Amino acid sequence: METAFSLLKSTPFTHQEEGGYEWVFPNLVASILRCDVSQVPQNRAALQKRIHFDDLRLFQSAIRSLNWQGAQYQIDYRLKTQDDHWVWVNETAERENADGDPQKLTGVIRNITREKDQEGRAAWLARHDDLTGLPNQDSFVEKGETLCALARRVQATGAVLRLRLTNLDDIIRTYGLESGDHLLRSVAERLCQIIASPDCLAKAQGGDFLVAVLGIAGTDSNPAILTERVQIALSKTPYKSPLGPLKAAVSIGYTGLPQAGASIDTLIRKTDRALEARPSETLSEYSVSMGLADTSSLDRDISKADIIAALDENRISLAYQPIVEAASGNLHHYECLLRLREEGGELVSAGRLIMAAEQLGLVHHLDRRALELASLKLAETPELKIALNVSAETIQEPETAQAYLDALKALGDKTRRITIEMTETAALDAPDLATHFSAEVRAMGCEFSIDDFGSGHTTFRNLMAIEAETIKLDGSFIKGVAASSQKQIFVRMMVDLANTFAVKIVAEMVEDKADAVALKKLGVDYLQGYLYGIPSASPSYRNLGL
Repeated sequence: METAFSLLKSTPFTHQEEGGYEWVFPNLVASILRCDVSQVPQNRAALQKRIHFDDLRLFQSAIRSLNWQGAQYQIDYRLKTQDDHWVWVNETAERENADGDPQKLTGVIRNITREKDQEGRAAWLARHDDLTGLPNQDSFVEKGETLCALARRVQATGAVLRLRLTNLDDIIRTYGLESGDHLLRSVAERLCQIIASPDCLAKAQGGDFLVAVLGIAGTDSNPAILTERVQIALSKTPYKSPLGPLKAAVSIGYTGLPQAGASIDTLIRKTDRALEARPSETLSEYSVSMGLADTSSLDRDISKADIIAALDENRISLAYQPIVEAASGNLHHYECLLRLREEGGELVSAGRLIMAAEQLGLVHHLDRRALELASLKLAETPELKIALNVSAETIQEPETAQAYLDALKALGDKTRRITIEMTETAALDAPDLATHFSAEVRAMGCEFSIDDFGSGHTTFRNLMAIEAETIKLDGSFIKGVAASSQKQIFVRMMVDLANTFAVKIVAEMVEDKADAVALKKLGVDYLQGYLYGIPSASPSYRNLGL
């Protein structure tokens, strides 16, 4: 029997408040904690001394929750080993005796360190290149869109570059695959030295790298000059290797940013096309004459007819991104995000479609379609809880506002599983209408949330009038919070004010474990971001147990 539990890296136990722990297999506990059998914790106080500080409250809350006979809990937490390392364990326990008596528990502790490491590794690989450690192309697309938005805001220009190591195959044939990998890692390191935030870079397929760089003024605003500087920085000095210096032959295809009507995906394709059109050139700028093998339908101006067609042809769908409890990592609800299936079949973010719909006065149709699709999912999945975004246009027009409220009311008790999100800008533009709309949806059982808080100038006084249950901090204050004392001060200030008004806080754009841990310590209630799950057609999430 002990052998079976040893293979499972687990051990049963009983615990009585008066008598402490009785470990069925003390040797297995000693193995998990890497200590002598004589040092195995014999009571709860001794065990709690080994529990990670960030997990201690979760452990204590689980114990307090056992208020009746048969009550159970299952939690993950970290234990400190005798050699000062941390191991993850999963503990499942059940109360055996009735209320009022000293607690008697039976349970099992299992070592899940390897599983946790694999989860973290999988989450990281979903966003990064394994060889170089750089973000991958999916990450680059998201950050590139943010950079384009910044460029428009400050009226700056820059460039998207595709860097291709044209001699990579020759190096691999001559010196071997390890030398080729060494060169790729060395180029990545040099790029990290010359590319700084808000500029972004990524590893694409093969010997390609992607860079988006913003030139603020003077010659830096010239894409050709920016590109030439990068080319010189990468090619001029050889790279050291065990076999001697390696020379990198780098060709660059580039195009300017931002470009009216062009997504970052299209700019990336243009850089590839520039290299294909002029393979003998070390620097090649994309021009219209080169054409594109595949041009997105969203890279031109979107008309009213385009939006109506997308709705009529059922090419609008929902993607679900998880929002988790910061304290436990458990799922709280999903935010519903619109996705558009283009005429060619490609599924893309509906961001530009929404922007066009806002300009054309049609965005309330998208809000209603999102509600219709969400209602079907709620009926299909009884335990599902969701958040839906509502635009300023829907709220500010009496007819569209009432139509939305009527559709919401028709859902009956399913409204108790819905949170309505309104951007801070919408609340700022029409605070009285926002307050009325909030009161109506809350009366139906929905919760109300302010999205992108901090991006505008909404005061907590306005927030009190709207009576939002949650606020979502703008992602610009969240990314990199672990390394920014200023961002930490801002988040702490928001948390303290929110606690004063009994409001919960959601932190969005959480992509890094260090940021997640920092936000948890700062008292944020919920976390949302790629670290816990990307928007997907089927609701799913990762509990990282941080």
